[in-house]
Parts: sequence; C-alpha cells; structure tokens
Amino acid sequence: DDSDTRVSWTNDDEDEDGTWNYSDAKIEFDGALKDCVLCQYYEEGKDYWIREDQYLIDEWLVCKIESESEMLLDKNTYQRIERSYVVSDIKADNDGRTFDLEVYGDEGISVTGSGTYDIFSSVTLSADISKGTDFVGWYSEGGRLLSTSKEYRIFAIIGDQKVFAANSVKRDVELDTGASGTYSRTFNVTDPEWVLVNDDSGDVVDTQTGTQFTYDFDDAGIYTLRCLGTVDGEIVGNYLTIFVDGPVDRTFNWKDNSGISHTYTLSILYSDYLGYAEDDIVRNQMGETHDLMFVTYKDKYIKKIAEDFNTKYSTKSVEERIDIVLTMTQNIQYMYDSDTKEQEEYWKYPLETLFEQNGDCEDTSFLFCAIVKAMGHDTAIFIFDGHMAAGVSYDRQVEVGDWYDIRGGKNYFYCETTSTGYTIGRAPIDLSVHIYTYVVK
Repeated sequence: DDSDTRVSWTNDDEDEDGTWNYSDAKIEFDGALKDCVLCQYYEEGKDYWIREDQYLIDEWLVCKIESESEMLLDKNTYQRIERSYVVSDIKADNDGRTFDLEVYGDEGISVTGSGTYDIFSSVTLSADISKGTDFVGWYSEGGRLLSTSKEYRIFAIIGDQKVFAANSVKRDVELDTGASGTYSRTFNVTDPEWVLVNDDSGDVVDTQTGTQFTYDFDDAGIYTLRCLGTVDGEIVGNYLTIFVDGPVDRTFNWKDNSGISHTYTLSILYSDYLGYAEDDIVRNQMGETHDLMFVTYKDKYIKKIAEDFNTKYSTKSVEERIDIVLTMTQNIQYMYDSDTKEQEEYWKYPLETLFEQNGDCEDTSFLFCAIVKAMGHDTAIFIFDGHMAAGVSYDRQVEVGDWYDIRGGKNYFYCETTSTGYTIGRAPIDLSVHIYTYVVK
C-alpha cells in the first residue's frame, strides 16, 4: 500500500526558491471522491511567505488550488492573501469557451501545436530540431522557461497563450539604429501574418501581412519578430530575435532641496546597458566585496555625469552639489523588484537604473554612491534590516538630528535616496536596525 508514501525535494527552478512536497490523497470532484496527488509548495523570504496546495487528478489535471501568502508592504504593514480555486467551478463558468494557442519556433526549429482548443484541453507541443541547432527549451511570452523537453504538454484553464521553442543563439539578427530590415527566407509559410514586438516595453510596434516583412529600426532595443501562417494546411509559427544597437537618451527632471529645478540628459548606448543587464552576478546581498561591485564609479557614464555636474555646478558648495545628486536619485521612480523583474530581490547596476529610470532602495543608493564617489567624495552604503541607504563624507560639522556612522575616522552622513524631503544627514524616524556599513573603495 503506497497511500502513506511521501516524497519531498527542493525545487531546482530558478524562479522558485521553496520546497515541493508530494503525497497521495483523495478529493471530492464533480460529485465523486477521487484519488489525487497533493502537491504542496512552501517558500519563505525575509519579507514574505507563500503556501500553495495543488490537487491533481488523472495524473495532470489540477482540479483545486488553495493558496495563502503574507508580504511586507512597508516597514509596518503586512498584506495577507488567501485564495481558493476549484476547477469544476471555473469550468462551469466558462463552458463552451476556447483559447488560441500560438506556437513559434526559433531558427532551425519547426514546431507543431498551434490552433484553437476548448478550455481545459491538454495540448502536446512538439519541436523538430534541424541538424546543427541547439534546442534550449520552451518559453512563455514573458520569457519564463517552461520545459527543456522537445515535447511539452500545455494545459490552459483560461486565456490565449503564446509559447516559444528557443535555440541557443541569443540574437538571430544584429543591426544598428536606422537600418532597414527585410525578412522572408527564414519563414517557409504561406499566408503569413507578421508581428513585431519590442521586448523591452512589450509593445507591438508593427504588424504586416504578405510574403515578406520590412521595417525601419529607428529605436535601439531587442525585438521579437513573429510569423504565423500555414504549411500544408497546418498552422506553423516561427520567430526571430533582432538586436538593434544605438544611443538611447534618458532625461531627468527634478528639484533640489532649495527648490531649484534641474534637467539632465544622458545618452546611453543600448549595448552598454545590456552588458550590465545581462551580467550573471548574484542580484542580492552576498557580503562586502560582492555588494560594492554594484557601485560602479569608474563606469564611463557615471564619470561623465560626475564631470558634467562638477563643471555645471562649479560655483556651488560641495554640500549643494551633493544635494543635487541626492535629490536626483530621490526623484527616480520607486518600483519593487517583484513588479519590474518578477523577483523578490534584484539589485541593479547604476547604468541599469539610469536606463530604466526606476529602482528601489539598493538601486538608487548604488547610483548615488557611484556618482558622488566619481565627483571626488567618499561614500558608503548603509545596510539596515530590510532597507539600504547611502552615506557621504565631506567637510561638514555634525548637526543635531543627524544620522551618521564613523568609519576610518570619518563621519559618513546618511542619505535617503528613495523619498524626497530628506536632506543630507536626515533619516526616517522609523529607520530599522543598522547592520553593516561598507565604505566604497
């Protein structure tokens, strides 16, 4: 009797950091008591925990999901969410509905499985790999790895889906801005419909029909060109990844703590940004040497900002110049990593923050420290329980109410980079426990 058998292992999926447990169980479904597999997931982080129970019948059909989670929204507020889904209820509400499944193969990969299906259908996708092509897996439209098997079974409860079978080549085509691209030979389909998507924004930038696709690439970025048509009456999709390099302007507008308005425009070569964005460095706290690698004060763009600010504001005091940098970082849009990177923690290099024009406390702290260090002043990062801030040392007397830390005989004054209204040395009254100070070397 295997009814008490229980299997547990740690999940190896890069997108999940918890543990799955599997056991035999029974569940009432469609008026009958059925054998099922209970799949239980638990994940816990510094500011959150997640629990989810999935009940599977007939080897693969998820018939019920129960989930519970709690997440820290800010320093004093937790959000608790409980959800329960019963597939039979969803099925009854959506009886007769269908979903469109579009399947696309990268260069050297032919795929099958595109079509219109009843909701709750199980569809097996297949990839035929040409000689010399390395197949790396099936991916969702959002870029999540679904499977590394050449055959992949997909199940849709509701909603249209797009799935991509990728080869090992990151960029099928490389162009410079201003280039015109015409594509036809890659796609051996009839009645093709073409869709060009900017992967950075997710926006559809052009659609065409016909035997070829032509487009003038005026903006730098990574694009996916999808083609959907028929081969011998069967729906077939193919796609290309197109890399377009060139300068991208980023403009920043803000007011300093004296109420004076400032504007600064930085031109960033897209491939330089991508070099940081694709760096495989661990994107969270690992210790002083690792953490300070994000303070890239020797980067050519950071040095340019520092030189421009030192020149433009040469008549201002050191404190006024540092305040201009501080208020610039404070006015960068605050966004959680979970919203921008679909990860609970994702530290960005300063150039990434400048290019994307958003970030959280670590990102803007690194940016501030890098610019001010390049301007010629000592900086440090302050790590608190659940928060990061920047520190700066210069010829300044300690004032009543200042938060500072002494390192190497120097006072490093607190700089809050995520919210306006905080001047140098002033910290939030609800600041959490200070853990580390790392002086930028």
